[in-house]
Order: sequence, then structure tokens, then C-alpha cells
Amino acid sequence: MKYTYHSQNRMNQRGISKEMIEFTLNHGSINGDAYITNKKVLRKMIEHLNKQLTLAKKLIDKGGVVVIVNNDSVITTYDYESYKAY
Repeated sequence: MKYTYHSQNRMNQRGISKEMIEFTLNHGSINGDAYITNKKVLRKMIEHLNKQLTLAKKLIDKGGVVVIVNNDSVITTYDYESYKAY
């Protein structure tokens, strides 16, 4: 993404980082030519990420999981530790 001189000045004046802009471009809603994040969108994202974090912690406790797929069907699944035994 290119940043104009004007946008760089506004970013500095308003305390908006390139990371914030990239986040908004990746996750914000689109309204015409504007990408928008607001408190409602961000709270939903944080809730979703917290659920993902909880799930990742459960997977760590199991040592990981292996899922075998064929033609868009889950065939079987097992703990990663069992997979390492083979």
C-alpha cells in the first residue's frame, strides 16, 4: 500500500499507525471507498478472537489434533501424540 504525503501527515497528527490501517483494511467493513472499524465491529472481533484463543489452549492441552479428510469429508481424527507414534 502506498501512503501519500497527506495521509502520512494525518497519521502522525492523529496517532494512527500503519498497523492500524492494515488491520482496518483487512477486517473493517466497506462503505463506498472507505474501510471502517468501530467499537461494535472491534468488540465482535475481540469476542471471536477470545473464543479462538480458548480453543487453541484446549488444543495445546491435547497436544494437537490430526484430521484426515478425503473429498470434503472428515474420515477420522485423533490426538497428535498418537500420530507421532506411527
